[in-house]
Amino acid sequence: MREKKKRLGTVKKDGSIVPLTATANKLAFRNGSVIYTDNTFRGGTTQFMHVSELAKMAKRFPDRAREVVNGGFESVPTNGTIIVESTHEGGRSGVNYNLMKNAMAKVGKPLLPVDWRFFFFPWYEESRYQLDVPEGHVFKDETIEYFNRLKEIHGVDVPDSAKVWWEWKNGQPDFNMGEEYPTVPDEAFDAIGDDAIYCAQFRQLRRDGRIGVRFVVHPYAPVYCTWDIGVADHMATVFFQKVGGETRIIGGIQAKKSCVLDMLVKVREFEKSVGFKVGRHLLPHDGGHHSTNDRKTNKQVLEENGCHDVRLVPKTGSVWLSVSEVRSFLPSTVWHERCGERIEDGSEEGLPGVLDCMESYHTKQNGNIDHDDCSHFADAFRMFIEAACHGLIDGFESSIVGMERLGGDQYQDAGCAEVP
Repeated sequence: MREKKKRLGTVKKDGSIVPLTATANKLAFRNGSVIYTDNTFRGGTTQFMHVSELAKMAKRFPDRAREVVNGGFESVPTNGTIIVESTHEGGRSGVNYNLMKNAMAKVGKPLLPVDWRFFFFPWYEESRYQLDVPEGHVFKDETIEYFNRLKEIHGVDVPDSAKVWWEWKNGQPDFNMGEEYPTVPDEAFDAIGDDAIYCAQFRQLRRDGRIGVRFVVHPYAPVYCTWDIGVADHMATVFFQKVGGETRIIGGIQAKKSCVLDMLVKVREFEKSVGFKVGRHLLPHDGGHHSTNDRKTNKQVLEENGCHDVRLVPKTGSVWLSVSEVRSFLPSTVWHERCGERIEDGSEEGLPGVLDCMESYHTKQNGNIDHDDCSHFADAFRMFIEAACHGLIDGFESSIVGMERLGGDQYQDAGCAEVP
């Protein structure tokens, strides 16, 4: 034992150091240095911190990820170093996304000692991700279009040996190429996780070129505004217009700590900026409940402030039944490019847009829907389908068969028109 203690902390012939203490989460050395792992680092001073897979943590355990930022990062002094490495998950929301966007915004600018520096290591620069091109090999149309688009938009020129590897890897079943091997950073943000509720639909919409489209609002087709209402909390609205056989998503607004009147101001600002007037407002069933100090319903508040056609959408018996109908409906939608823009709310990072929220709308590990910051837009979007199922959207026929329908007097009590 005495001989063993003498060796503790010494340097071996090969240059490695024998630690004084070696446990599952701690290594201590004779010079006073300590390396350790933990879930929180509050109450101490850390000179060098390495955070691994922050995006995965932010997606599955958001409270733990926020503790890393609010507790762990604060334990590192201004002359210390923090390295965060991760394969990005979670789309355009969450702790890791906000951190990356903050660092990307500073690329090419003078940095303070406390600023984040952004590094991106694309897969095609790694020799292991290249294959010899077989003689007579013909690339798939999808591969050609993908790399042509990369070169046109991002100036990325990938050798054929890397294209062959990408084509093979992309063909693996149930493999999320954009998430695991993004060619450019924005591709990682656009990647839709397999736990996303509308995963397959949005991947197909992107392939079909129905996302990021530029169009003008049709002057004669009615615009519908659907609401997800919270009391002095998180609220969201989405704007739809049905033109021919397709439904156009004009954009969306969301805000935290807002009331209906606050949102109505934002709705009117959006109308003015885009150039249209909402024809019909669609509120969830609880929009008819008394919720203000003067015992007025949200429906009454909107009507008294100039909204002439406000309808309440009866409550559905099953959210998953509505989700199923949304999945059937999505292929006929076209999304304006503004749907992908973040929403300014006074904070540095802002709030995710309607497209980001719809793509990030997901289930938790127990299979239940995760009611996070993305779910408000998803609920407002689902309101359009539920309204259509109850005959509140002109010229829209739904395939749903299990939706609860209110009839006759009940519709009048809810403030809705009868189903034809």
